[in-house]
Amino acid sequence: MNIVCFGINKRGVEILKHLIENGYNVTAVVSEAKKSCEEFINTSKRYSIPVLTFENINSDESYNTLKNLNADIFLIISYNQILKDLIIKIPKLGVFNCHGGKLPEYRGSSVLNWQIIKGEKKIGISIIKVDCGIDSGAIAKEAQFRINLNDDINYVTDKSIELFKDLVIDLLKDIESNRLKLKKQDEKKAQYYCKRLLDEGKINWQNMTDLEIHNLVRALTKPACGGAFCFYNNEKIFIWRTELLKETIISTPGKVCLMKDCKPIIMAKNRGILIADYEFSDSQQKLQKNFFVY
Repeated sequence: MNIVCFGINKRGVEILKHLIENGYNVTAVVSEAKKSCEEFINTSKRYSIPVLTFENINSDESYNTLKNLNADIFLIISYNQILKDLIIKIPKLGVFNCHGGKLPEYRGSSVLNWQIIKGEKKIGISIIKVDCGIDSGAIAKEAQFRINLNDDINYVTDKSIELFKDLVIDLLKDIESNRLKLKKQDEKKAQYYCKRLLDEGKINWQNMTDLEIHNLVRALTKPACGGAFCFYNNEKIFIWRTELLKETIISTPGKVCLMKDCKPIIMAKNRGILIADYEFSDSQQKLQKNFFVY
C-alpha cells in the first residue's frame, strides 16, 4: 500500500515515525515551506522520503505531481490547506484526515483548544474519509479520553497523538483487509469552530467567570500556544497557569485583590482566581495588591 502523508507539526512527526516503525510504505510527504514545519520535513528526510511543498495544493501543477505518485491513500495528519474534489479523487482508496475533535460537534480549526475552552470533560478525536465539505466526511475511527480540570493543551495534544497512532494503524489494517466500516455524520449536530487568532486570548475580567478564565488559560498555555493575556499600564501580561480557589473572594473585576504565597489573586466576574504563573512581556515587574489589570 502506497501512502502519501500530509503533515506540518508534532502530530505529523510522531505519526510518520510510527508508520515507518510499523513497516508501512510512505512514498512521499506533503508539507509547507515554513519554519514551523522543519521538524516534520527533517524527519521525512532522515527516512529518505521525498518531501513536496505546494503553494496551492489544488493547482494543476500539484495535481500532476500528486497523480504521478500512484498513491493508494492520502493520509492527512495535519495540514492547513483544503483539498478540492480533483485532488481528493487521486488516491485509489481515498483520503483520510486525522481530526482533533469529536464529530460532528467539533468541526473546523483549533478544536483541541476549543474543547478545553468549552469545559469538556472528555476530549474527542476522529479519523474521517475526506469529502468536499469541511470535516463532513464519514467517520472511519474515533476515540475519547477523559481530562481533569487542570489538564492543559500540552497534555491534551500529547494524549491525542498517542491515540491517533493506534487509530491510524487500525485504519490501515481495516483498509488492507477490506473490513473498514464508515459512519455517516449527523448533520443536525454539526458545529463549526473557527481558527483561533492570538488576539482571541485576551482575558475579559469583567465578563468572564473564574472557570471560563481557567479554561482559556489552560487551553492556550506554553509551549504549545501563545498564551492567554491581559494588560497593566499598556504592557501585556501572559497568564500561563491559574488555580481555582476553594474560598470565594469578592472584589472589583480586574483588581488584584489579595496575594497568596506571593501569587496574585485577581477578581473575575464572579469571584477571585489565583494566578500561579505569569510574566510581563517587556519587563521583570510583578503584580502587586490593588493593581488593576484589563
